[in-house]
Amino acid sequence: MGQGASACGGVKQADVKRFALVGLVAFAVLACAACGGGSKQAAGSRALPPSLVKQIQAAVRRPSPIGGASSVKTVEVYGPASHSALERASLGPTSETQHVAGAWYLIVLRGHFTPNLPLPPGAKASHPRIAMEVWSPKGTGPAFGFADRLPAAVARLGGHAVVDLS
Repeated sequence: MGQGASACGGVKQADVKRFALVGLVAFAVLACAACGGGSKQAAGSRALPPSLVKQIQAAVRRPSPIGGASSVKTVEVYGPASHSALERASLGPTSETQHVAGAWYLIVLRGHFTPNLPLPPGAKASHPRIAMEVWSPKGTGPAFGFADRLPAAVARLGGHAVVDLS
């Protein structure tokens, strides 16, 4: 046999290696596509379904009472959990006792914010560093709040996902 030819009808070893390499690359591309390679989540964070990531990205980009949200590059997402559990963790005890069904998420934004809320005459606008929104993919009315530090109760909610907004 000639150099580089095999017993399989003259197929060269270089061709077999090239075929194996192409197969490996194709497998890697398909694997990335299947696991949501385009969903823009930070490496090492808890994974969310790509469709949920897109909904979160759209929700954060919408106009809201959170002034300055458009400059945020990533958000932390906690949940799913009950509406009341997320509201208690982020906003503290609330007077609202009604149960709101469904999967809810706490979206945490870090930056410098100016709440787009009415102020009493003579009051100065605050500039908190953290904005939090209790949000549902079903689009039912979110609750939001502001703080200078992430409440300890939020950290106790468990692992969070980091979603890239850029």
